[in-house]
Amino acid sequence: MKSKHNFDRPWEIWLVHHTHVDIGYTEPQDVVIRKHAEFVAQALDYCTATDALPPGERFCWTCEVSWTIKAFLARYPERAAEFFRRVREGRVEVTALYLHLTDLFTQELLEQTTDYAFQLARKHDFEIVTAMNDDVNGWTWGLPDLLARRGVRYFDTAINQCRSLLVGRRQKVLNWTGPGGGSVLLSLGNIYVTGNMLDFTHAGSPERVADYLREVGESGCPHHVIEMRIQGENHDNAPPGLWICDAVRRWNAEPERPRLRLITAREWFQEVVAHWPAPIVEHRAGWPDWWADGNGSAACESALVRTAQADLKRLEALEIATGRAASADRVNRAREAAAFFSEHTWGAWCSTDAPESLTSKAQWNTKAGFAYTAAVEAGSLVQDHLLAEADKYSNESPGVLVFNPGDHPRTDTVELLVPDQDIGFGEFCQVMEPVRSDEGPAFHLLDEVTGQAIAVQRSPAISDSARRPGQLVKFLATDLPGQSFRRFRLVAGEIPRTPRSGFHDGILKGAQVEIVPSADGAGIAAIRDAKTGADWGLSHAGFALGEVVYEIIPGPFGREKLCGWSGIQRDCPFERPRVRFREPEPRSFPFGAGLHFQAENLPGSLRTLTLDVQVYDDLPRVDLIYRLEKYPNPEAEALYVAFPLAPDAEKSPTTRLDLPGAVMKPGLEQVPGTATDWHSIQHYFAVSDAGGTTVVASPDIPLVQVNGINTGKWQEVLSPHNGLVMSWVMNNYWFTNFPAAQGGTFEWRYSLHRQTGGFDRTQAGQFAQEIRLPLVAGVRRPPK
Repeated sequence: MKSKHNFDRPWEIWLVHHTHVDIGYTEPQDVVIRKHAEFVAQALDYCTATDALPPGERFCWTCEVSWTIKAFLARYPERAAEFFRRVREGRVEVTALYLHLTDLFTQELLEQTTDYAFQLARKHDFEIVTAMNDDVNGWTWGLPDLLARRGVRYFDTAINQCRSLLVGRRQKVLNWTGPGGGSVLLSLGNIYVTGNMLDFTHAGSPERVADYLREVGESGCPHHVIEMRIQGENHDNAPPGLWICDAVRRWNAEPERPRLRLITAREWFQEVVAHWPAPIVEHRAGWPDWWADGNGSAACESALVRTAQADLKRLEALEIATGRAASADRVNRAREAAAFFSEHTWGAWCSTDAPESLTSKAQWNTKAGFAYTAAVEAGSLVQDHLLAEADKYSNESPGVLVFNPGDHPRTDTVELLVPDQDIGFGEFCQVMEPVRSDEGPAFHLLDEVTGQAIAVQRSPAISDSARRPGQLVKFLATDLPGQSFRRFRLVAGEIPRTPRSGFHDGILKGAQVEIVPSADGAGIAAIRDAKTGADWGLSHAGFALGEVVYEIIPGPFGREKLCGWSGIQRDCPFERPRVRFREPEPRSFPFGAGLHFQAENLPGSLRTLTLDVQVYDDLPRVDLIYRLEKYPNPEAEALYVAFPLAPDAEKSPTTRLDLPGAVMKPGLEQVPGTATDWHSIQHYFAVSDAGGTTVVASPDIPLVQVNGINTGKWQEVLSPHNGLVMSWVMNNYWFTNFPAAQGGTFEWRYSLHRQTGGFDRTQAGQFAQEIRLPLVAGVRRPPK
């Protein structure tokens, strides 16, 4: 029977009370962190105040992420027993994920941060069955596998569809399955403040609720019970609201209205499992995030946090190899900082409206500080652990101790800073000029296992705050077993440099790879196998490999021409000048050769740009190293590097992207409506064709666009792969939260490797891990 408000079903609205956790955005991070601890305490108070009310009316609370519990326990340790009692009785629910995610979380950081909630559960005897992540509209495909391994059965999401395509209908449930077969029941609800927007206390609310439920029914929702999120106030970082209990009671006192019921997220899923009246569809596919492009708004800091996570991985290997644990406090400090930078909140709500305001500057300085803290602490932990091992040999002659953090034998380059005094050359002295002008003492290394003499590449440097002279050193270490050390004795005097690689007849010839520069200065025209002559199969239509494209949206408020609060735009007037390099300069190294490219006539905010292409005598790869100086520019701009990796798009090349816990074929293995214009990579992307597979690993740049530059297309469906991948180095296209500009000096790297035959995930992963986890070295100082 229809009511006077046209409620055409016996609707029930089950309200999940929570607060959306932004580490910043509404207020500076320190304020937000303090408030979330207070919110949990208030929630406990409200549970006590409503104990006498019947179920459905009495207060209950869902902790959106588990970090808020950590903040609460640190501030109110005397209330821990009370909190966990409420959890066990079902009035408070603890969910699995530590923070709201972005694609900057590696698989290791996802696993480690998720540990926190489960450690609490084991210690305090309760079960975690639900994960919750809101606002962001995508997650790594490996997440269902991770959650299922922990016993999590449900994933509650409330996507903010701002600046994205619609991912699904209102109130949709589905089984989301990872590539490993782990599955979670996913609830896809409307935005997390829907209950506040309907305002159940307002006189006009019944009409608004009726309209909303009509839309829900017309969208295909088969059930008469729906879940809805509600907060204490209609904004992010909102406090709990005791008023909601009274609002539910007053609403339900009126006849012919849908029933309201206060629940935890777990109760909603129990209802779905028991009574959902239609088959639940499975999506065994990735869920790329439309918001991931924001990770390119701070290229330097994003690269730093990726490096920090890699260093923590190297530290784990060092701990295994030495049998000695690093400082748990320092490890936790580095990991926590990495997680807080990788979390989805980047800055203030007015970050682009008022980038010079106190709140914008304060929040970005704090956010960026997480990346710097993670990088400094993680890097220091690795060096401290390595140097402690090197000190075991302090009674021997000076030298270098090298560690292979991987689990397989490696031959690779080693880089380190060597202070003159630490290697026994000269007494203490200082460099009083801005740079060290002399070359420094000449030396070479002796492999103490093989007896091989090794030439080194040396560059003068200032080694520390005491302005001691030193040298940046690079050399090739061969056949290091996995997770093992190798000692190299330092010997005075140079030995002849005899690389087998060099630049001849316009071609950069390595022992295994040959490079042909583009005649027009765009980049690389061809790559060939030096032994067989087989071409790597670069496309010659459109872009050179390594070509740099600068992009602007001209005119004021350019980013709003791409997308603003009012929605996406598909007619954005981009300008895309292409960078050209001068004729490259050949370079020679003891272990290989290279070409140094210098850009000219740079557009926009770009000041200087260089590209170094390097090949090696004993490594089957090509390295590209870019160095950029640019002015900060608050107007909309972006930068791309092209990788045309298949000669013939009609022969159906396949692009694959490495994700945390998964490898995904974009467009082919992703949920409809999820991000198609851009994607994230964890460690590499790969393009396969009939001739083989090219793997491109980057430890620095997490964003790519598949099939060319897609920005502004807002594609419903990704076209068939054509072998062209654009590495999206940086942008400042967001109108809130993310930084308005980035300037300064940037360096980023790519390493390319060609596999014969089809794609081999194990080989690709091993190559990318070598790039992500390079050999690490420390100086073995002479005896005192």
